[in-house]
Amino acid sequence: MTSCPPHKLSSAAILRAVLLLLVVGLAAHRSAAEITCRRTVAAGVEYIEHTLPGPVRVFVIAVDRSRSEYGLRIGWPEGRRHATRWERTSEIVARYDRVPEPDVIAAVNGSFFGQPPDVIGLTASDGEILVEPHEPPRETLLWSREGALRIVAGVRPRGGAVRLADGRTLPLDHLNRRPAHLPGNALVAYTTGWGLTTGTTRPSGSRRCTTSSKPSSRRTRAKRDCCRLASRLAGCCQPRGAHSRPRTRQALS
Repeated sequence: MTSCPPHKLSSAAILRAVLLLLVVGLAAHRSAAEITCRRTVAAGVEYIEHTLPGPVRVFVIAVDRSRSEYGLRIGWPEGRRHATRWERTSEIVARYDRVPEPDVIAAVNGSFFGQPPDVIGLTASDGEILVEPHEPPRETLLWSREGALRIVAGVRPRGGAVRLADGRTLPLDHLNRRPAHLPGNALVAYTTGWGLTTGTTRPSGSRRCTTSSKPSSRRTRAKRDCCRLASRLAGCCQPRGAHSRPRTRQALS
């Protein structure tokens, strides 16, 4: 076993305080895996490389999750949710690891991606869903406030409702989901976690909502009340007809 070269860190691990890089199948091949290098990154944080038959190389950041000084943070390309291009992990790290608080210990690519800004997997932080996953939802690594780790299959928002100004409550179909991946006739809420706007061409601050060209369902009828949703929800009902595609969605103030 040898010491790992310093430059290896940038390809291995996570933003602002380290996430365990889990590799499916490592446990099954643990007996055949050879640790080719190991080094300490910070107190309670160790970088390890495994080599398996194949050849397969596995890069791991092992973290003592009992240490309270470490946390987890999502880093976006271009530093914003609705990026116009993808960036290398090292580019994202360089943006977040700046004075006055350069504190990125390690970083890892955390999801799969389509065309910018399309994130395919579930994205959540501090208990808030920022991006709903595509269908079918993929396995998701969850890290609780207590430091517990779990890998869960098929994670998606469940239940939820929108309360209108007149007191009526409607079931919510989706939360912070890319408009291009919405089914027809759906009720969707966009929160500030989604971004400053919902990504339309309308000026920021617009409170315009859209309706289907065929107002035949309860959700389409309820659309008239969409703009009276509680301001804290800052969302928009988004029913879609079989032959129409809304061109405008509510933008947040």
